[in-house]
Amino acid sequence: MTENSDNDDLAGLRRRIDAIDDRMADLIVERMAVVDEIRACKQRAGNHSRSAMRPGREAEVIRRVVERIGAAMPAPATARIWRELISAATRAQSPFTVHISGQIDQQACAIAARDQFGVLAPVVWHNTTSGALAAVIDDPVDLAVLEIMADCDDPNGAPWWALAGARLGSAFHIIARADEAADDRLKVVVATIEPEPSGCDVTYLVATGSGAARRSDDVLAALCEAGLDAGFIASTVLDGIPRVMTGIDGFITPQDDRLHRAAGDPRLSRVTRAGAAAAPTHNNGQSS
Repeated sequence: MTENSDNDDLAGLRRRIDAIDDRMADLIVERMAVVDEIRACKQRAGNHSRSAMRPGREAEVIRRVVERIGAAMPAPATARIWRELISAATRAQSPFTVHISGQIDQQACAIAARDQFGVLAPVVWHNTTSGALAAVIDDPVDLAVLEIMADCDDPNGAPWWALAGARLGSAFHIIARADEAADDRLKVVVATIEPEPSGCDVTYLVATGSGAARRSDDVLAALCEAGLDAGFIASTVLDGIPRVMTGIDGFITPQDDRLHRAAGDPRLSRVTRAGAAAAPTHNNGQSS
């Protein structure tokens, strides 16, 4: 094969790439046109002022395309492309701002926010975690990306989830993870919208001990005996009482009998459903 024929072959392959790119661009235009139709439907229904964020639906879409594309592209790259598409569509329906706090690692939270919501998502930096949470509560379409161990302006350095108390599960919820591509410290997305199931989820509980439970192990044992196979995430001690953040496989609703059994255990003074999130879509380049 001569050099000229090799060049001709390369030119032909590049023309094929150009044609494929054109078809992909046309499909993106078509996808965004459907998003416009969805926005119009919501306006006619009178719910256009609500958040367009659908974390469970997003996870379902990304899992499906990761599986469909398979080994042709690394799963993290596939997920990143579709997160950009989904975030652009979400912003077109209801513009949102992502709030982050720099009390532990502001840069890591900013990277996680961009990875989760796209490079064009507006990000507002707050000096405190409580400031980021207050901004989310004030605007129902906004979100916050927080590290689990970030404190909430408490002199003892207690994490925000431990001090939020009854506000977790009422004023705001954990609706997604945001740490797949950032680092190994768990970061979550907090919003006022309800989490929704994706088919492969983790439910987050905050369990507070009582006088009968002075150690985190006692709290975890009470949860497990109630049928909640609780995986330890983080813990703190306030006024001598342990508070534990746990993760349970599956999407648990507030009506789950296991929550009621746990709430009746004398070792626990409160069990709060902090939210739920889709399990990570990929891990080290492999789809889950």
